[in-house]
Amino acid sequence: STYDIQSVQNILGSYVHDVSGVVVKEINPNELKNYSVTLFKNNETITLNEGEDFTVEKSGEELDWHEYIYSINDATFTDDGTYSLTFHSEDKANNISENTLETKNSDISFGVDNTPPIAVVANVESGKTYNVEKLNAIMTANDNLVLSSVEVKLDGKTLKDWNAEQISEINKMDNPDDRLFSFEISGEYTDAHTLEVICYDAANNPNEQLVIRNFYVTTDNWTIFRNWVNNHIPAVTGSIVGFLAIVIGGILMIAKKKKKNS
Repeated sequence: STYDIQSVQNILGSYVHDVSGVVVKEINPNELKNYSVTLFKNNETITLNEGEDFTVEKSGEELDWHEYIYSINDATFTDDGTYSLTFHSEDKANNISENTLETKNSDISFGVDNTPPIAVVANVESGKTYNVEKLNAIMTANDNLVLSSVEVKLDGKTLKDWNAEQISEINKMDNPDDRLFSFEISGEYTDAHTLEVICYDAANNPNEQLVIRNFYVTTDNWTIFRNWVNNHIPAVTGSIVGFLAIVIGGILMIAKKKKKNS
């Protein structure tokens, strides 16, 4: 048999949001005695049922070439995951054929991904001041299938980025705790920083917005003192005001009681 897989040519080996219209044509000089379609979904092997999971349109007379057009139900590819399809057949001349044979050049594999990647910065927080000459920041970035890019922006400019190959090397680390993305933030500036992390997976899903605002990395004493005052004075002031309110309230109650007794 030979196979026409034109309908899936544009998604082969890639990750997409949805899959529809999977139609494969098998052409054989002989009529087929039997045929089957097997789906490999992640680590699961599923034999598809004709009439439920796929339909077959047959054509060809006894002395003609025979065509079998397999149409796969779109619902087969609803879930996120990696998919492969194998078409197996045996004709009346007892020839066995599969689209996955090396000589057929008709492998069908792809992925479906609608889940965004997730990134978490471990040691940088909004509103914090870090009294260091250089902050060694670490973060994790993961996807349910394949993460293709990670970018860290500091104050709107790219600080560091990783491509798919570099990410793959990080994910090969034996210890999951070592699969970290690291970058440095210099302490030579006294202005507040904004950090943004942008990730995309192989299906071009972006991560949820991750922005850390108004933090400082500096050894400048004045900036450190000013930030401490800004962070603590409102709390101190609130405590003093609350204390004074209690004292004044007590004085007024005593005065009112004395006035009543007199």
